[in-house]
Amino acid sequence: MIYSGPEFNLQTNNTKTLKFITKYKKKNNEEPSNWSANSYDAVMMVINCIDNYGYNSENIKKCLYNIKDYPGIGGKTTFDEYGEVIKPTIIKTIKEGEFVKFEEN
Repeated sequence: MIYSGPEFNLQTNNTKTLKFITKYKKKNNEEPSNWSANSYDAVMMVINCIDNYGYNSENIKKCLYNIKDYPGIGGKTTFDEYGEVIKPTIIKTIKEGEFVKFEEN
């Protein structure tokens, strides 16, 4: 089976993502899902906006709408002018019972 999925990848070489995976596994006794990674990114983006623009909802909204290529755990995140999220996807497959990034031989 080959399918498209979120960019989040447990087999990454990205130091920031590996640190997140390690801490998540230690705290929760399981590997994080793409939902965990993207939720973490969402909270971090909002915290960053609040740190820079305060607790004003319009300022937070403007800050989020201006995020371009945020280098998060779940992959790069960009917001368009309507607040819709643009995120890359990757092609995945199942190998030895695991969902992994598809790589042609």
